[in-house]
Amino acid sequence: MRSDRERRGARALAVVVLALMTVVGGAWLPDVAVAEPVGTAAEPTPAPTPTDPTSDPSAPAATQDVAPTTAPTPPDITPAPELGTTPAPELATPPTPTAPAAAAPAPAALSATTASITGQVLSQMDPIGGATVTVLAAATGRVLSWTVADGDGQYRIDNLAPGAVKVRATKTGYLPSFSNGRTTLATADVFTLQAGVTLSQSWDPAVLYLDLMPEAVVQGQVLSWMDPIGGATVTVLDAVTGKVLGSAVSDVSGDYRIGMLPAGHVKVRGSKPGCLTSFADS
Repeated sequence: MRSDRERRGARALAVVVLALMTVVGGAWLPDVAVAEPVGTAAEPTPAPTPTDPTSDPSAPAATQDVAPTTAPTPPDITPAPELGTTPAPELATPPTPTAPAAAAPAPAALSATTASITGQVLSQMDPIGGATVTVLAAATGRVLSWTVADGDGQYRIDNLAPGAVKVRATKTGYLPSFSNGRTTLATADVFTLQAGVTLSQSWDPAVLYLDLMPEAVVQGQVLSWMDPIGGATVTVLDAVTGKVLGSAVSDVSGDYRIGMLPAGHVKVRGSKPGCLTSFADS
């Protein structure tokens, strides 16, 4: 049994940390329609010649009427030319031209009064789908427009007003990032949109480059005298600068999870009123 002196002593707070610093690796050619060559018109099939009933021994008697197999063709009556005139020669009728196959539809024309942005979202140089790309006003940070990248990370945002903007990409499980590796709105690169012009991603020089890094996670359990303790505040700090990177409050089982952390060396601190503040063992 504990002595009264031990009970009156300050309760030590133990923080058990399971640090999971998880870092997961992070031309359009228009269809050309070719017109098929116009084929040569097929020659008409001659009408069958009626069979002479007298030459066939099995034909009916000569006194029986035999219906013709085809309707008789009326004679071609050409009016005689007037005296003193020479009939004009007949001109051959030119063949009717065949229209070529329809070509693939061209992309919608860019409005002369608005701008567009197009590019690809990556994670450690690999395409990543499902990321949300947001265009913000450079001066105020107000959201102007947004879209979700397709399965290859490709995106396009149209009908943007000309002016200065910043571009951000986000996705669950990844750290948010502004273009060209910037991490905050204050430090993000500014792009000037012009009417009738599309701002496109390029590599050299790097323009509109969006590359998301997977989040790092710290999770574990807070104990007091080896018993789980809820309501304790767990804080993750940069090991070098001491800057707070994230925090959470333990649940009734003492469990906690802190995500959306950058990769790197950290320190983990646990605190609760009535208990001594403690840092996790490395």
